[in-house]
Amino acid sequence: MKYLRIIILLLIINSLGLSLSYSQSNQPLVISSDKQFEYATHLFNNKEFYRAISEYHRFMFFFPKSEKKYDAQYQIAMCYVQGKQYDNAITVFQQLIEESPSNKLTQNALFQMSLCHEKLNHKFNAQNILFEIISNTDDKQIKDKALYQLGIQSILWGDLQEARSFFNSVSSQNQKKYNISWILNQELKDIQSSKKSPFLAGLLALIPGGGHIYCKRYRDAILSFLINGGILFAAFESFDHDQPGLGAMISLFEAGFYVGNIYSAISCAHKYNRNYRQQWINKMNEIPHNNTFSFLYQKAF
Repeated sequence: MKYLRIIILLLIINSLGLSLSYSQSNQPLVISSDKQFEYATHLFNNKEFYRAISEYHRFMFFFPKSEKKYDAQYQIAMCYVQGKQYDNAITVFQQLIEESPSNKLTQNALFQMSLCHEKLNHKFNAQNILFEIISNTDDKQIKDKALYQLGIQSILWGDLQEARSFFNSVSSQNQKKYNISWILNQELKDIQSSKKSPFLAGLLALIPGGGHIYCKRYRDAILSFLINGGILFAAFESFDHDQPGLGAMISLFEAGFYVGNIYSAISCAHKYNRNYRQQWINKMNEIPHNNTFSFLYQKAF
C-alpha cells in the first residue's frame, strides 16, 4: 500500500511537470521592433543581402509605425546596390525620397541614386540628380560633396576638362578636405598623360599589330601580325602561281581582317582609357574621405 502511494505521487508529479513544460513550449515568441531591425542589420553586415531584404520587409510589415521604417527602406535599397541590382535600388530610393520626412536620409538616397545611374552608365541622370542636390541646398558641405562626385563621374566618363571645372568649384574651405590641389596638379595630369589616342592607335594599326602594341596588348599584336601576314602571303602565292581568282578571294578575305585589325586597335585605346580611369576611381574610393562615393561594402545604420 505504501509503495502504491509513492507510485501514484510520482505519476502526479510527472504529469504536472509535463503539463508545465508543454505550456512553456507553447508560449508565443515575441520579437520587438529593435530585435527585428537588429537581426536584419546583422544579415546586412554579414553580406547576406537578399536575406536582409526579406527581414527588413518583415520589419516594415509588422512595425509600420516604427521610427526606423525609413531606415529599413534605405537599407533595402542598399542591399540591392550591393547585389548590383541598380534598377531595383533606384526604385526603392525614389519611393523613399517621396515618403521620408528625414532630409538627411533623402539626401543620402539622392547621392546613392546618382551612383546607381553611374553604374548603369546613365550620365545624364547621374549628373542631373547631383545638380538637383546643389540647387536645393544652402549647405556648403552638401554642395561640395555633390561637386566632388560630379568631378569623379566626369573623370570616369573621360571629360577631364569638365572634371577640372567641378573640382575648382568646390569651396575653399573644403579644398583641402577633398585634396583638390593634389587632384588638379598631379592626378589629372597623370590621367591625361596616360591616355591613349584612338586616332594614333588606328594610324599605327596600318601596320598590323602596331596599334595593339601602342595599347600594350602584345598578345593581340602578335596574333594580328601573324594572321594578316599569313593571309597576305597566301594571296601573294596565289597570284604568283597564276591563280588570280583564288588570289582575289583571299585578298578580299584579308581586307576584312585588315579593317578589323584597325577597328580593334581603336577599340583597345578606348578600353585602355576606360580601364585606367576606373582604376583611378577605385584608388580614390580607398581614401577614407571618399567612402561616401564608393560602392565598396558599407555598414548599415
